[in-house]
Amino acid sequence: PEERQCGKAQEVRHARQGCKYGATTNSDDQLYLTSTPLGKAFASVTTDESHRVGKLFDVAYMLAKEETPFPKYPAIVELEKRHGVSLGSTYGTEHKCQKFTNVIGDCLQDDTFDEIRASHFVTVSPDGSTDSSVQEKEMIYVTFINADGHPKCNFFCLANVSDATSIGI
Repeated sequence: PEERQCGKAQEVRHARQGCKYGATTNSDDQLYLTSTPLGKAFASVTTDESHRVGKLFDVAYMLAKEETPFPKYPAIVELEKRHGVSLGSTYGTEHKCQKFTNVIGDCLQDDTFDEIRASHFVTVSPDGSTDSSVQEKEMIYVTFINADGHPKCNFFCLANVSDATSIGI
């Protein structure tokens, strides 16, 4: 796959890692923490604030992983608060859950791209289907050997195709 710039998601990951682990020695993390608006914002928050937002990210991740609708997020956040989890009063909306999920997805996609780039063996497998609007779609899977030497198969993307022949794909 082509190299792509992640922008905000990469900033979030570097900034959260820098805050989560205290003073970082990684020069890339230092650069993000000192030169980007998001990095500066994360660097200025307290450890408690970082943990609080991290818990909200965890709730958003669980909802996405379990394929639970975003409108359930505020209710789960309120339930967690009743259980004594300190989550504050911000970022508890459905809209914020969508934003958190997008950032998580971007970071996971970046991690997958990094694994694929590092692999010496990669296979691409398309699988065609037709959706309800009778439009041809191709699901693309990538199988590669990860750093541990084990094969790993990941869903890569869903692509529209105008010609479902081997040439068109």
